[in-house]
Amino acid sequence: AAEDALREGCARIRERGVTGGAVVVLDSKSGEVLAMVGSPDFSSPDAGQVNAALALRQPGSAVKPFVYAAAFAGTLRPSTILADVPVSYGDPTGSFAPRNYAETFAGPVSARLALANSWNVPAVEVAWEMGAHEAARVFEAVGLGATDPERLGLGITLGVGEVALLDLAGAYAALARGGRWIEPHAILAVRDDGGAWVREERPRAHEALDPIASAWVNEILSDPAARGAAFERGGPLEFSSPIAAKTGTSARWRDAWAVLYSTRHTVAVWMGNPDGRPTDRVTGAEGPGTVAREVLLALQGSIPPPPFPVPPDTERRSVCPLSGLAAGSDCPQMSWEPFRASDPPLGACDVHVVRSIDTETGLLARSCTPPERLARRLYVRLPARFAFWQADLGLDGPPTSPTVCVCGSPTCTLEDRLVAMESDRTPSFRILRPLDGSCYILDPTLAPGQQEIALEAEAPPEAEVEWRIDGEPIGTTRGTHRRFWPAQPGAHRIEALLAGSFLRATTGIRVATDE
Repeated sequence: AAEDALREGCARIRERGVTGGAVVVLDSKSGEVLAMVGSPDFSSPDAGQVNAALALRQPGSAVKPFVYAAAFAGTLRPSTILADVPVSYGDPTGSFAPRNYAETFAGPVSARLALANSWNVPAVEVAWEMGAHEAARVFEAVGLGATDPERLGLGITLGVGEVALLDLAGAYAALARGGRWIEPHAILAVRDDGGAWVREERPRAHEALDPIASAWVNEILSDPAARGAAFERGGPLEFSSPIAAKTGTSARWRDAWAVLYSTRHTVAVWMGNPDGRPTDRVTGAEGPGTVAREVLLALQGSIPPPPFPVPPDTERRSVCPLSGLAAGSDCPQMSWEPFRASDPPLGACDVHVVRSIDTETGLLARSCTPPERLARRLYVRLPARFAFWQADLGLDGPPTSPTVCVCGSPTCTLEDRLVAMESDRTPSFRILRPLDGSCYILDPTLAPGQQEIALEAEAPPEAEVEWRIDGEPIGTTRGTHRRFWPAQPGAHRIEALLAGSFLRATTGIRVATDE
């Protein structure tokens, strides 16, 4: 069944530059190798006699679950909020700015959604907090081979190292059995030609992952609703029975991976080209995912596998999915997320806030606000790291200034006069990014669309800002919104002009080529 599925799967997408593939099937309980297919056609001149199941290739996102499993053993929880926003990490060798596959950002996301949808930016945040050396230690514990955190850095989270399909299958089987790693093995015992026992093979085994952390990863990867933002419902990764799924795609589309696993079986598939040539944008879901599905369905037949076990000492708590804190009466949604029973109580959600508003001014209501202009509104107040993401989406935070009463009325106070005086002052206006005197270096290995400079200004919320590069208009923004300018070599003068006023801000930068 594995041979047929791989042969047919490669034939379906051959026109997209795929000549090779491999399948490994393990017994999830014992680690026994039930099938190993090294190529779609042993007689093919395209490296048909190379066992691709043992070749070292870049796994891409297929290794992310083990980063999360390591973090779940610490303080991270499936409900913890991570930041899927533009960010860069610096170290002595340079900077690393991860991007998502879809080139979009989801803002505040739970660890559950970040793992299920395989978003890169939150995964790197998890590795940053944990440390690349800890990620490397966990990879080695589940049999993914030696890794070099000094060389790979945070890229270890995104699968820039190399693993073999057989070892990857063994790592996922460890998740399926609750964290115990057993070396994949194809020989159980050796007999002589007379049938007498020579020796019994005893594979290496040890406890590699925390059982509760493994259970949470299994739950997330077997939840089709959680991965709905990035993977279509009803696709090859979705089953009616408890099947966990994960895919991976390496840089420049050279490798596509898919792993489907249950408490009974683990099926891992790789597709690509043995010589390393890139494919025509073949993803793990559409190529290997379809092959893995056919193999797993042939294995399980009409009898679904038992569900993944839920370890003791865990409990469910009501959580606001936007803050990761205890859901309150003002939270429009809530979910039940798993925690360790020993975890301290959650704080109350402070992201959703209700304010009394003067509907005419949009500012905070005062005692002098007429009743007909009073309204109570729900706002989202996100932490500062989400400010630009929130502004880009046009999500208004709660007003912070009180409305101004008409001075001279019986209710006009000294505070009203001070507020009125403050509102008459010249608004603050300056360029936030780029910083004056900044130098950028173009990377020749990256596409121009991935090398843009953010233009950000501090301006009144509704004010229009006109941007000019070397005197040439390039567009406008509103308030704290950003726009991006494709970096061009040379020295540049950047100007921001506040519409309807004489205010102007300037900064100078230099863009160099990496030659």
